[in-house]
Amino acid sequence: QTLVTASATLGRRERNSIFANAETLKQQVHKNLFEEDYNLQVKYKSSGVLQHIALHPWFEYITFAIVIMYGLWLGIDLDYNNAETLLQAAIGFHIVENLFCIAFTVEIFIRFGAFRTTRDAVTDFNFALDSGLWALMALETWVGYMLGAFQVHFVDGGGIGFIFRGLRLTRVCRLARLFRIVPEVDVLFRGLKAASRSVGATMALLCLLIYSFAVVFKILTKGTGIGDLYFGSILDGMSFL
Repeated sequence: QTLVTASATLGRRERNSIFANAETLKQQVHKNLFEEDYNLQVKYKSSGVLQHIALHPWFEYITFAIVIMYGLWLGIDLDYNNAETLLQAAIGFHIVENLFCIAFTVEIFIRFGAFRTTRDAVTDFNFALDSGLWALMALETWVGYMLGAFQVHFVDGGGIGFIFRGLRLTRVCRLARLFRIVPEVDVLFRGLKAASRSVGATMALLCLLIYSFAVVFKILTKGTGIGDLYFGSILDGMSFL
């Protein structure tokens, strides 16, 4: 009974301590770095045309190639398209934007049709995120044409034009899909996540030390030229230190 109590006490100390036990930290790092990869086969149908296309390696390669080209197109669009909205842009921008929108629409349709149930599709984080980005892209591209057909005016610097300019910022989020191409990037992010607790505790300790010395020097240099110059306030002292 004494051994069980001691073990429970030790476990509570490890949970409440800022710096984890070395063995516990090793286990956590191993879990974060080598957890099972994302597997869609458990959520996809066991047969079917859309399921076969969605799981085919070439579908993934083509999707990533489109995402890369879309990322390059973002830079071209920002450099050469000075229009407030797509409706006001040159014809070349219309063609390319619609081609990309159609490509991503086909991709979302194939992936959605490959899921066993709608619930599996909705609860899948990657698909939900990609669907949301596609919806924003379709809103900017095709809803803009609808508003133009109803002769809705886009005012520079505000109104609907400002909203559509904000939608263009969401395009950058689609580039996050490129991280799936390089597994090492995912490992780096997991390592950063595992180390964030210790790094945060170290930063808190440094801030506490700087604050303490700022208080000490504020007291010791009060009424002196150095105190007036560098330790006029606690924040000034912390900034100087």
